[in-house]
Amino acid sequence: MTDIILIHQNALAGLDPAFIKENPEFVAAYSNINSKDIEALNTILKAVDQLLKRYSTPNDKIKNAVEIIFRQILSRYPLLFGYWKRYTAIEYQFHDLETSLKTLENATESFPHSIDLWCDYLRVLTVNYPKETELIKTKINKAKQLIGSQFYSHPFWDLILDYLLKTESDVIDLYYEIIRIPLHQYAKYISSFKKLLSERRLNDDIKKVDAIGKENQIMVNQIWRFESLIKQNYFNLTPLPSLEIDNWINYLNFLTTKHSDKPQLIRSVFQRSLIPCCFVEKIWVKYLTWNQSINTKQNLSELHDLVQLYEKGCRVLPQTAHEFRWMFVDVLEKKYTSCEKSGRTLLFTSFCKCIKNMIEIWPYRQDQIKSMETYLRMLKISKYYSALDTPSKELLSQQAAYTKYLETSINNYISDRVDHSIVLEDLINDRNLDVIVVELIRTTWLVLKNTLQTRKYFNHFSKHHTLRTSVEFWAIYYKFEKSTKNFVRLNSFVSELGTNLLLPTSFINDIINDYKIFYLLNSNITEYQTGKVGPNSSHDLDSSVILDPIIEIGFKINNPKWTRRAPNSGRINKTDAYKSLQYKENGHPGIVSDTPQITNTIIDRQSKSFKNTLPGLPTFRNLEKINQTGNYRDYYSEDILNSKQ
Repeated sequence: MTDIILIHQNALAGLDPAFIKENPEFVAAYSNINSKDIEALNTILKAVDQLLKRYSTPNDKIKNAVEIIFRQILSRYPLLFGYWKRYTAIEYQFHDLETSLKTLENATESFPHSIDLWCDYLRVLTVNYPKETELIKTKINKAKQLIGSQFYSHPFWDLILDYLLKTESDVIDLYYEIIRIPLHQYAKYISSFKKLLSERRLNDDIKKVDAIGKENQIMVNQIWRFESLIKQNYFNLTPLPSLEIDNWINYLNFLTTKHSDKPQLIRSVFQRSLIPCCFVEKIWVKYLTWNQSINTKQNLSELHDLVQLYEKGCRVLPQTAHEFRWMFVDVLEKKYTSCEKSGRTLLFTSFCKCIKNMIEIWPYRQDQIKSMETYLRMLKISKYYSALDTPSKELLSQQAAYTKYLETSINNYISDRVDHSIVLEDLINDRNLDVIVVELIRTTWLVLKNTLQTRKYFNHFSKHHTLRTSVEFWAIYYKFEKSTKNFVRLNSFVSELGTNLLLPTSFINDIINDYKIFYLLNSNITEYQTGKVGPNSSHDLDSSVILDPIIEIGFKINNPKWTRRAPNSGRINKTDAYKSLQYKENGHPGIVSDTPQITNTIIDRQSKSFKNTLPGLPTFRNLEKINQTGNYRDYYSEDILNSKQ
């Protein structure tokens, strides 16, 4: 199957082989279903219609297959109101009116801003269950809040007026509510309302209605210049033209700046815009920014609505929508400390769900690091919070418990004993493991001041394959060894860079440049003489591989794999290393290194060795090179020009 939509269940699994053989078009349409192709979805819908024409009284297996298909599509795309209508009709055909009505109710919950679905639901409810007055009243009030302020909501208001008039209810208050809303057909309601008032001889009310009508007319004319440009007000999988997106944004900018005193209208336009623009991240961000500006309370009901709104956006938006998701996390984190305990539970649960989602959908290293660091920060606030006035003993106890929690989670992951009911263990993977390890080490070293345990952590975790290439892990290791001024370990560590520790060249360059300065400022002759011998090195390097911390480590700049080795041969000893041209030049290509030397020097020779004869004239080596131009490598040609070819 090209793309199983959300529900991992094969709708064809329970069908008889004979049925599958007799209906190849239906089977092919389902097998080729693609959640990113509206034509593929329409094809399966047509195939279902053809199937039900062929089987007017389908058996339970066919019914189940058709229902699974609709649930799969609508669970992925609940804004396809036409699919909801067809599904409702099919449920009525398969079962009864009650099942059909329940499907319509589910439709209004899944797509709460659809005028069509609400009108269908209320029409069926009022016609077939007229005695359920309390239920009808509740649903009408809910629909008012969700769709009543929409510009084209007149079918809904017509239905409600008709229902109330049939039940002999007074509609004057309802009319006053309607004529204040800038509707496309506002004039119709003003005329019918004035007619009703005239019949009841309420002339003062007529003057009031005229005043409200004039004010509403101005508002309708203002927003019509935006409404008239809307060509697609329904959901579709094909991208919306940029001109339409710009029109929605201009529409929203106009309302939020010029009519900020009409929050219900603004919210309604935002909700409408997110039907055709549900994949447009900047409108979601704009909506949530505005929503934050008007909601300053921290009660549980508003927090619940906020969480629902954000989670809906996270479900709908594509995985590339980083800004919206980080905005969600940021708001949850900020609101957490200022709300009550019940609200904190809600916010932390939603926070964990969002972080888990981001870690799953964003494989890139920086996203993994940021997500895990954000979670650890929230974890400390929620579970191990300490105020400024917290007693030292309690503070240390909390931090010790925090490190114990981190250590347990890390060890369980490394040993493949993950408990998925524990949030942190469920979040850890190879791409973010070093973030938790570094947090554990940092807390143990800098907060608990336990140097011995810190070194044990370094010795233990440095062997893990994931951490061998972690910049963050080795950066804190380098800082730790600098703080102890353990030059034997530092020399060993710097020598390993680029060979046993495959880290970015820029990071290695920074370490080497920093270490050269640190070594010269903090070391002494004794350290220099003993530091190049590493029997106690934590990295177990052979002493002949440990580089001279003053002269040799500079060779690793931009050449991290450099070691004291002869070309195409094995390891060479220290004495032979000093004979190499690279060592003699000491980082200065072109310097005259083969200086003229006397080959028959009489220095340190005893006079009796000449046997009462004069010594011979001096003979020289390399004398002919004294006036020669020094040989040097053309690094520019080799490294720059050749790399561009």
